[in-house]
Amino acid sequence: MKKIIHFVYPILALAVVGWVIINLFTEAHAGSSNFREINLPESQTFPMAITEDSFGNIWFVKRDSAKIVRLSGAFGNAPSMTEYTVPRNDVFLTGIAVDNQGNIWVGELANGPVLAMVESGILKFDPATNTFTEWKIPARGYATGTFAPLAVAVHPSGHVWMTYSGGNRIAELYPDTDPISPNTLIEYDLPAPSAAFGTNFSPVGLAIHPVTGDVYVAEGYLANVISRFSLSSSGGFTATAMFPIPDPYGIGLTGVIRPGVTEIIGMAFDAQKHLWFNAGAPLELDDLGSYCTLTAYPLPAGGAPLGGDIGGPAKKWWFLQPGSNQIGQVDAPTVTSHFTVYSQPFFVTTPVPLPIPPIPKSANPLPGLISVSPTSATNVPTGGFNFYTIPTANSGPSGIVVRGNHIVVTEELQNYGQPDKIVVLRP
Repeated sequence: MKKIIHFVYPILALAVVGWVIINLFTEAHAGSSNFREINLPESQTFPMAITEDSFGNIWFVKRDSAKIVRLSGAFGNAPSMTEYTVPRNDVFLTGIAVDNQGNIWVGELANGPVLAMVESGILKFDPATNTFTEWKIPARGYATGTFAPLAVAVHPSGHVWMTYSGGNRIAELYPDTDPISPNTLIEYDLPAPSAAFGTNFSPVGLAIHPVTGDVYVAEGYLANVISRFSLSSSGGFTATAMFPIPDPYGIGLTGVIRPGVTEIIGMAFDAQKHLWFNAGAPLELDDLGSYCTLTAYPLPAGGAPLGGDIGGPAKKWWFLQPGSNQIGQVDAPTVTSHFTVYSQPFFVTTPVPLPIPPIPKSANPLPGLISVSPTSATNVPTGGFNFYTIPTANSGPSGIVVRGNHIVVTEELQNYGQPDKIVVLRP
């Protein structure tokens, strides 16, 4: 696996504090659910990536207005919001994460007139000092992609991991506070078969195991593989496993089961250290090292789940349904018609070739994978799901975070002229 090391130099800048706004909740009730919607002061700014800090504050980005937003007291009667404008005006903001010191990390996607020559970056915001620190990612040009951070996650070591928008790579940043190799950016080529389709494909998801520190990366359309990276004895990370994710419904333009029909969206670990994500349906990966089980939970009415988060000891995966304007929940222990996609040893360190042309439904999508028959794949669950319709129509739910018994969602409102919103659900 190819590894490239860069020495990147941080740029320090003071934050521009936009304003603090006190918003009153707009109450709405749908059945037994309780929604509160918070109007944001702008429209069409695309609030999206969302996270929380240890103080109970909710943080999210406004992609198109280049602002980081802190929402305090979201669950009380007088929430307040503080906006911080990032130093650069030539970027879109992408993923967001918070580290153990309360610093906020955000990806920057270059938005200059000549994208091939504009450097994207990874940004750290320190709320205690109102300062930004930026590390720029070397520009590569059109031939190899823009290499901008999309998903962002903080490792227990304090290193910041990110997926790139192109180039079939992920990266690990040793920040300025690292005692051994500060300001070092290490890039890793991904081993999955998306590389067979060129270099400009992007990994789409990122999650870090809370105990082992292993890094799980979801590779994008045409690959549909989750790769596991582990710390090697000689230092640095290396790919130690690959988990192919077939389309559980067997749908596609050619009507076959194959990887790459449904993109992997949203990734998070539950209290049992199982990895949850969406790929046409909510899926649960129990990775035991050299043995793994993948379980699918088809939605009762179909649809395409987006984003997702899980909170608390119960196996309850929350996700978004933009098409039906809903927040959904799968309560895994009570779903009666889930099915096992595969349960077997699966420990791969070399790329698995993608079958071209697509293979028939009766054959296995990948070597060693148990095929999913159309009958078992189309079972309709009789229970275990809950859906909550967001009061504002065409809200465009985009980001979700679960905090205790509250679910907080950003809305990319599709109604022009209306303010963007944050919705808080207490089931």
